[in-house]
Amino acid sequence: MPIAAGVRFAAAGFEVEAFAVPHDAREPVGLVVEDSGSRRLALISDLGELLPPFAGCLRGVHVLVQETNHDVDMLRRGPYPWSLKQRVASGHGHLSNQQAADGVARLVGDELQWMVLYHLSRTNNLPALAADKIGEELERMGSSARLMVASQSEPSSWLEVST
Repeated sequence: MPIAAGVRFAAAGFEVEAFAVPHDAREPVGLVVEDSGSRRLALISDLGELLPPFAGCLRGVHVLVQETNHDVDMLRRGPYPWSLKQRVASGHGHLSNQQAADGVARLVGDELQWMVLYHLSRTNNLPALAADKIGEELERMGSSARLMVASQSEPSSWLEVST
């Protein structure tokens, strides 16, 4: 079954809502997944920028799995050709650590229990840089959410989410 932005559907006992994201790909979407106990998880990447409509989709999520693709300085100094650097940093590319941190307060509420950072560039980011930037923002907000950086090569541990 094709997934289309703005369409809710059921899958494996979950309700799934897809919403459009501004990446330079064909019909990219973010997802919000809800279980029967009303626990909500959002999965967002390939954003380029955090647009105001995302706040409506993401409010009330218990788990936010969000891209923190690159550190701006590492991207600027890194080995990518200039054209690729521009694409990555564009509004249709990927979120930097700073962009992701700037959006946290606008996107999530008190229900957030876990913030999982993923889609980190192996070339232009470090897990510690992403975690520090997002962790500072969660702390500034007074959030009790726990922070995890997903590995690109190992499965993550299970996350406990209460209702």
